[in-house]
Amino acid sequence: MNFDIFNSDTWNLADDKLFLTINGNKLIKYGKYITEKDCVDELRGIFKYKHKLYKGKSDKEIIESYLKMTYAMYAEKDLEPVFIVNGFPFSKALCDCCRDTEKETLEKIADAMKYCINQNLKKYQYKQYFFDNFIPANKEFFVEIYFAEQSSPRKSVDDLIISFYSEFEPETKEEIDSIISGSLYLSAHKELIPPIKEHLLTRYF
Repeated sequence: MNFDIFNSDTWNLADDKLFLTINGNKLIKYGKYITEKDCVDELRGIFKYKHKLYKGKSDKEIIESYLKMTYAMYAEKDLEPVFIVNGFPFSKALCDCCRDTEKETLEKIADAMKYCINQNLKKYQYKQYFFDNFIPANKEFFVEIYFAEQSSPRKSVDDLIISFYSEFEPETKEEIDSIISGSLYLSAHKELIPPIKEHLLTRYF
């Protein structure tokens, strides 16, 4: 018998050295990866005290709800730089906001970001700086994603990427696949593709 989070009979097999993954992503809490045993310990507490949040739910529904909440709060963010321009790292999500952008333009974006960071500006000031200096990037999404990557849960970045691609205006159904296939972030996190496709298909076709 193997460990199965949905089968409490296997919880004793939870390993305190194996990291729990959801949608292929590790979970990180207070700087430490969440292990199978960490997860089981929390679930045992939930089942022991049956918090009112879970009233009327089956065991399976309680576990699913817990895992969904845990993923939203603690999924590890995808911050590894795709490339670094003038000392500023572009993550997959930030690269998506600069699709088909030439090197010279990326340099302007990188320099603008470094200036804003060094000046310790607030989020709205980043956007104003981009606007005032004609920095050719989607300032709303680019700056929002940058700040989400710095201090918000992974779900915030995922939701921004979904919103970003939901604003595209494809002329054919085939173009939807072309748009999605050009995304570095969606290629790495395919679980985000269905809601984007559903939105675009419903809105335009």
